[in-house]
Amino acid sequence: MAELDFIGLRAEVEAATMLPDFGQVTMRARRARRRARLATLSAALTVLAVLAPAGVISARERAVNQAAPVSRTDQPSPFEIGLQTPPAPPSAPPVAVQSSIVAADGVNLSNVYALINVCAADSCNLQLSKIQLTPSAGVGPDRIGLLRDKASQFLSGFRLDALSTTSVVASAVPPNGGRKFVRVDTGTSADATSNTLAKVGEPVAPIDGSGELWAMDSQSNQLSGLANQPPVRQPTVASVPASKGLWVTGTDASGKQLVVAESSDAGRTWRSSTLETLPSDAGPPVLASYNGRVAYLLLRGADSQFEVWRTGDSGATWQRTSTQLPWRADNRSDYGIVVRPDGTPLAWLATSPTVTYAQSSNDGRTFDNVEGPGGPVIQVSDGYVSLGGPPKVSTDGLTWKQAGLPILPVTN
Repeated sequence: MAELDFIGLRAEVEAATMLPDFGQVTMRARRARRRARLATLSAALTVLAVLAPAGVISARERAVNQAAPVSRTDQPSPFEIGLQTPPAPPSAPPVAVQSSIVAADGVNLSNVYALINVCAADSCNLQLSKIQLTPSAGVGPDRIGLLRDKASQFLSGFRLDALSTTSVVASAVPPNGGRKFVRVDTGTSADATSNTLAKVGEPVAPIDGSGELWAMDSQSNQLSGLANQPPVRQPTVASVPASKGLWVTGTDASGKQLVVAESSDAGRTWRSSTLETLPSDAGPPVLASYNGRVAYLLLRGADSQFEVWRTGDSGATWQRTSTQLPWRADNRSDYGIVVRPDGTPLAWLATSPTVTYAQSSNDGRTFDNVEGPGGPVIQVSDGYVSLGGPPKVSTDGLTWKQAGLPILPVTN
């Protein structure tokens, strides 16, 4: 029988049943936890590196969509990263916009058009708008951007002549001289000319730089010619109701003598009178009549003195009145005159910042300052229009009602 090795057996039993060294166990556990945390962090960084570009692209797409909305059917990405939009830079200071009525005309109060010069800094836009007897929201200009070759071009001598309820001729003088014309039709007027002659009572106006006057046939909406052109150079049609005759001012062949011509048969026959020699710097003469028999002519003559001429026989003869208007002689502002239904002439002078008015109750022999509607005044067939801001209309030249005038603001 083999002898047992009790000493070796005892050593093995003691080794198997010995308590562990808790200090070493704790150190091994801490090392294991650190390795686990490092592995988790590394995995997380890897995931973020993959997903971040997709989130940036998605945010950029969202910014584009906000700037230019489009129809989208896709769902937003679950990985979108919310980017904070930087604050917008401060906006530029607002540019002052100035607008002024520079010319107007119409066949009646219901169809008056105005030329409005709308400017911001050195940019201007010439607009055509119909004056609204009852201001309406949402109504805009009939035309914009008229006559100018570029927004900064300077124009002067604005004029508007109505041919019908829907057709007007706008003109102005550019820097290089001459006169530029444009005809605007807001209805169904045709460009072609007809073989018919102008009829009595039809409005007449120049349509281009030739100086020829044309009418518009009320039935066909086509241009119709005059049997004979007026015996003047550079004719200007007076704002006299067309039913009261055709009145024209201009010069003789020399270009120095003032001539007034009148026709009661639409240009078939004319009577004309040469009044006086005009100074080279004289302003345009302004003629007005209510009944077609008595008419007044206001002009700036020698030494810048205002002169008033009167006829009581439809222009066959003219007399210069001895009146002295209560205005400064050296004033170079615009001026005009109209005649009320009661026969009293009302003159106006565009002073800054307002308009000065003077009327006569004794056939133009004397004029006295009076209150007015606040703007230059023109005459149409059935009333009067004040071209202030805002415009006003009147049927008798005494009581006025505010009207509307659509414009489109411009920016520099």
